[in-house]
Amino acid sequence: MKKWIALLLCACMAFSLCACSAFKIAEDLDLPPLPEVNPEAASEPVPTLPATDVSFPEGEGEQAAAPIDNRIIVSCSTTKYEQYDPADGTQLILTFSYETPVVHIEGREEASDAINEYIAMLDETFYTGNDYGDGPSTGFNAMLEAAEDNFTYVIETGTEGIGMEYSESRKVRIERADSTLLSLVFTDSVYTGGAHGITDDRAYVFDTETGKRLRLDDLTQDYSAFENAVVDAMLALRETDEGYNNTIPEGYVDPADYRSAFSALLRQGSWYLGQDGLVLFSSLYELGPYASGIAEFTIPYEDLKTVMDERWFPPERQGSGELSVQAMSEVPDGSVEIVDRAVVDEGGGEVCLLVSGTVYDLSLSRVYYSDDLSEFYQDRLIWHTSSLTDAALQIAVLVPDAIPNLHIAYRTADGEVHGLLLSQSCMDGSYFLMEDKIESVG
Repeated sequence: MKKWIALLLCACMAFSLCACSAFKIAEDLDLPPLPEVNPEAASEPVPTLPATDVSFPEGEGEQAAAPIDNRIIVSCSTTKYEQYDPADGTQLILTFSYETPVVHIEGREEASDAINEYIAMLDETFYTGNDYGDGPSTGFNAMLEAAEDNFTYVIETGTEGIGMEYSESRKVRIERADSTLLSLVFTDSVYTGGAHGITDDRAYVFDTETGKRLRLDDLTQDYSAFENAVVDAMLALRETDEGYNNTIPEGYVDPADYRSAFSALLRQGSWYLGQDGLVLFSSLYELGPYASGIAEFTIPYEDLKTVMDERWFPPERQGSGELSVQAMSEVPDGSVEIVDRAVVDEGGGEVCLLVSGTVYDLSLSRVYYSDDLSEFYQDRLIWHTSSLTDAALQIAVLVPDAIPNLHIAYRTADGEVHGLLLSQSCMDGSYFLMEDKIESVG
């Protein structure tokens, strides 16, 4: 920890970190909402959502390149509502927010549209609470009603020790994106008082050629053999990996019931194909107490070769690359392909993130830090692409005066993950990338 702080202080002295103005790390943006869908009208009125405006600019300049291996670009926006008490409107009683990934697959517009339509249905479900095909949710109106009832109860009874701020949020992460498939995991978090909130993960895996959401039986020609192999692998992990001693404590599930308990995880929403293999996960309390968290099993692709269709294995990756950054005004017109423009902060400076060679899973995320600066947490995903070769991304962003808050991550062909933070010199205003020297959590 002390070493990292020393490095950060040295960086501050060497580069004199600064920005045009002070920046609030966890600032929320008013970004475009979900793509348009046509579900049945909600049974209860909800706030009106503005129309969506999503665009993906073509490459600029004479050297604009052709699409690379059906490259995937995901832009993520955040919709947030804050509601105050019905008495005098001074007490915040509800924060309701959700992230919306918008997918663009180069050369596959119909697949892109199909995936975005499915995501829009998920947003409608989360927002309204109605069931449009993936099960119901709590919904904005129900959460607001519960928050108002809670506020009224506390005021009328004078009860102490009851929190007045309810919250519900949805965040998204990308576990795999390539020319074969896209794996998204949504994490819903709800707090309605008590010692802690409740979180729930739900995964969605899409065929990037057709846009269809995949089921487990789409992965194999022999589902019975596939299921047996996966459950056998999960049982072996439980016996040989000490990490499961805390996640699935002795006595919570009878060992005689492990096979049936693990088989139950082979259900829609509780699996995805990640970088290293098939991942299956439980719900809270399913295999252990709240403190144990969600149990997660990763079955390596190597162990699935005889039971899973080859087309779902990750495509081979080649080449190497590195990143650099410049002010957009310093990049000559037509000198590089600009694949997209990511808006982190409206009205921010225009920065050009340049890729020399090839990198994979390039992503931008807003982050915030623990109190002692020893760890950082992903606050929200902003932008992601499956690959980038000798091209660039234009970024609109405000850079804070002190601690960097825009994290840039990418993989090399060997699977190694690199993490960088964007900063700016107060001496000459130039932008630079510094390695992140702290632990990423979540």
